[in-house]
Amino acid sequence: MIAGAVALLSALGWSTVGLLFYGGEMTPNLVAELAGVSLEVGIAALIVERLMTRHQRWQWDFAYRAFAKRASEVFVDVMRLLFVRSSDGPLQVNHPRYAYFVRLAHQHLAELRSHIEGSATALDSDTHEKYRRVERRLSWCIAQMQDVPTSPDYQRNLYTLLSETATVIFDLLLQADGKNQAFLVIARSCVSKASSMRREDAKQVGIFLDRSDAQTLMLKELVPERRPISSIVQDVDCDYSIPYFMIDYLLLTREEDAPSS
Repeated sequence: MIAGAVALLSALGWSTVGLLFYGGEMTPNLVAELAGVSLEVGIAALIVERLMTRHQRWQWDFAYRAFAKRASEVFVDVMRLLFVRSSDGPLQVNHPRYAYFVRLAHQHLAELRSHIEGSATALDSDTHEKYRRVERRLSWCIAQMQDVPTSPDYQRNLYTLLSETATVIFDLLLQADGKNQAFLVIARSCVSKASSMRREDAKQVGIFLDRSDAQTLMLKELVPERRPISSIVQDVDCDYSIPYFMIDYLLLTREEDAPSS
């Protein structure tokens, strides 16, 4: 910017000197030269503006996608805690790892919070407030379940809050990247297949009735595109968080739509 200003002042100075020495004879050439320079400057400014706009748009898109992924990670962590506490089977199998699940949830929550605090300017105010609300709700849910349970605790009081939060995250996911719609289609297929495979002696209840089978089907669907894992706990890159979130979103929606007994 300084170099440009110096060049402009220099050009004006030499033009003034030329007019003083050569008078009107220099005017046509000077006008033509200035017109050419103005055109070049205008084109250069337009190119720079376009590049800056494109870069800013890329930054915004990246921020929206990153926020959506972080929120999905924490939500899936919360649902895992709720699942483990839901009945005897999951609790017995996962009881030794429950404290680890809580630490993982806190880690992902901290990452979401860090994104919110560090990238606020990359989001519009409405989206930023939605993520703030999501972060507060998920933090509260984790606090409700951070103690290792000694017996099953089917915390149905969290369902309505989680269902509402899932809807907010779902809308943010589609806003961040329309391609996430494809994960919803796959998740819906997996939930449908899991429901048709359901055994009559299934011990899970409510939203968790088809969750494990749907997750297994989802892993099989996505293996060709991602690093193969046997459980989302092994998903160190969190590549499966959005697909798994879609399953939980559908199951929560199904639970909300189910007639109360």
